[in-house]
Amino acid sequence: DDDAVRSNIVAYLEDSGFDVVEAQNGKLGIEKLEQAKPDLVLVDLRMPVLDGFGVLEYMRKNAAATPVIVVSGVGVLEEAIEALRQGAWDYLTKPITDMRVLEHAVNKALERARLLDERARYQERLETEVRERTRELRETNERLVEFQGLLQEKNQFLETLVESMPNPVFYKGLGGAYLGCNRAF
Repeated sequence: DDDAVRSNIVAYLEDSGFDVVEAQNGKLGIEKLEQAKPDLVLVDLRMPVLDGFGVLEYMRKNAAATPVIVVSGVGVLEEAIEALRQGAWDYLTKPITDMRVLEHAVNKALERARLLDERARYQERLETEVRERTRELRETNERLVEFQGLLQEKNQFLETLVESMPNPVFYKGLGGAYLGCNRAF
């Protein structure tokens, strides 16, 4: 909500190569967030219309994967802890005397978000592969059950045929082991 602080942050981030969308309060920030779908959100906790906690609540429900860095006043440790509990990824105190600290926090949050997204996509690929392999195994199992039924049917036919022969019959495996015979044997 502080125009001077916001202007300094915007100017520094734009000079660092970032595209920046800004808002004067939390309500306008959420409207801009819905339109722009940013990669990262910087938010103050104490703002008119809708405070930073309201923005954090919105983010938690609607854009949980988007990193949020709280930039708020000095000396409010309880609020910083609460903001982190409610989903903020980092907390910086105003006034920011060294903008490189802000840039570092932004880059760190963006890298973490990228890694989390990459991990989620990898996990999704693994789950897809597991589903595919499971489907293939089910199909193979169904074919095996079908073949097993056919083999049992053929085996019963051969047993009936061998038993119905009046002459003695015995049979061995390929290795020469005795496997069975008919009653006449």
